Amino acid sequence: MKIKFVILVVALILFNATYSFACSCVGPENAKEGLAQAKAVFSGQIVSVSPKNDDFTFKVDRVWKGDSKAEIVIRDYYARTSCAFNFKVGEKYIVFATTYEDDDGKTILMGDVCNWTTKLSSEGVKDVLRQIGVGKLLTEKPTVKKRPKAKTTRKKRSAFSLTQSPTSYWT
Repeated sequence: MKIKFVILVVALILFNATYSFACSCVGPENAKEGLAQAKAVFSGQIVSVSPKNDDFTFKVDRVWKGDSKAEIVIRDYYARTSCAFNFKVGEKYIVFATTYEDDDGKTILMGDVCNWTTKLSSEGVKDVLRQIGVGKLLTEKPTVKKRPKAKTTRKKRSAFSLTQSPTSYWT
C-alpha cells in the first residue's frame, strides 16, 4: 500500500511540474575580451525603467566603446527570467552591451548577460576597471550664447597721416 502511495505522489509531482530553466552561458574569459566583443561599453546610473520593466535608461558618465550619448537605453531581453539583470533605478553599473534587431527592424542595445556587466558598488568592479582602463569621461558642454557683435560707427584711423612720414611721427 505504501508503494502505491509513493508511486502516486511521484507521478503527480512529475505530471504537475512546471518548466524551469537555469541561466547559463559561456562568455568572454575576462573583461578585456568582453570589451572587444561588446558593441557598446559604458558606465552610468539608471534613471528610469519602462512600464514592462525591460527597457532601462542610463545617465552615462564614462564610455569605453560605442556612442558617447548622455543617455542610453538598454533592453533587458531576459527580463522576468532567471537571466534578468535585476537593474535598480538609482544604481550605477558598467554595461557591456550587444545589439539585436527587434520585430520592426530597429537596432536595439541589449545588456549582454554573458558579458561583464557589473554593478559599480560590487567587489569585482576593480578587476574589471583594471582590465579595461578608465574609459572616456563624458562631459556635457555647457550651452553658451554668443554675444552679438556690436556695430561700430567709428571710422578707422591710421597712426600716420598721409602727409607725415613714419619716421617723423616718432621724433
